[in-house]
Amino acid sequence: MTTALAHIKRRPQLNFEKEQRAFVKCGKLAAKPAQAATRRKHMPQTSTTSPTGQAPAAADNSARDASAELRAIDARFRSLITATSAIVWSADRDGHFETEQEGWSSFTGQSFAQLRGYGYLDAVHPDDRERTRTEIAAALAQGAMFETEHRLRRADGQYRHMHVRALAIRGDDGEVREWIGPNTDIGQRKDVEQRLTLLDAM
Repeated sequence: MTTALAHIKRRPQLNFEKEQRAFVKCGKLAAKPAQAATRRKHMPQTSTTSPTGQAPAAADNSARDASAELRAIDARFRSLITATSAIVWSADRDGHFETEQEGWSSFTGQSFAQLRGYGYLDAVHPDDRERTRTEIAAALAQGAMFETEHRLRRADGQYRHMHVRALAIRGDDGEVREWIGPNTDIGQRKDVEQRLTLLDAM
C-alpha cells in the first residue's frame, strides 16, 4: 500500500510549470536593462556607453526584446491554464481581486462584490483561512512564487481540497504588476491518499 501511495504523490504536475519558470526567467531579463537605464540617469554623461559596455540604444533594444518575450509568454501561459480544469484567477500587485473572476465566481458562487479585495478569502475554509492569509502576505513581501493547499467552499457549500499556485508577473522595471495562477481541485487525490493511509495502518 505504501508503494501505491508513493505513486499517487509522484503524479506529474500540470504543464503550466514550464511556462511559470519561463515567466520568472524572462521577467528577470526584462528587469535588468530597465534597472541599468535607471542608474544611467543618475550618472555623469562622460561616455556614450553604459557601465556594462553597451551603448544606450543596445540596452534599450534589449529591454524591448525582453519585454516582448515576456508578453508572448504571458499570452501562452494564460491560454494554457485557461484550457485546464483549474480555477484561473489574477490579482493586482497587492494580492487583491480587482477584476471579475469568472472561474472563481462559477466555482464558489461569490459575486464580484463578495470576492473583491480580499473577499475571496471568505470562501476558504475557516480552519485554513488565517494560514492562507499569512502565506499570501509572505509571498507579497518577498515577490516569490506562492504555493499552498487549502479547502475552498464550492457553490453548493461543500469544501474541496485545492492546490494553489501563483506567479508574480513583473514589468520592465522589475516591479510586480500582478499575480496570476490556478486553483486545482485535488479532492480525489486526497481521498485516495486518505484511504491508502488507513489501509496501511490496518
